[in-house]
Amino acid sequence: MAQGFPWAFLHSGLASLTSPPFAGFFRLEDIPVSISLSDSKDRLLSRPEAATWLGLSPYTLNEWASTGRYGLRYYRIGRKCMYRLSDLQAFIASRAVHPL
Repeated sequence: MAQGFPWAFLHSGLASLTSPPFAGFFRLEDIPVSISLSDSKDRLLSRPEAATWLGLSPYTLNEWASTGRYGLRYYRIGRKCMYRLSDLQAFIASRAVHPL
């Protein structure tokens, strides 16, 4: 790979985003930081995240919400539908099939 501008910064990490020639364009506080709360049962998941967690399509969750099928609890926050991780875990537990 050729040295120099503009692709050399890809190998040097985030520090180069705040140094020339990118100074003024990027600030470290503008770079989103993801905090993992995967163990928290009170964590809220968006509909696509909940669908991925359940192994379903977001459209399936949308259909279930609009028809009331399965009674899966969700929370309306503005225009978003959010699902609590503990509710998803309880839903999965309630769907267990006990063989005879």
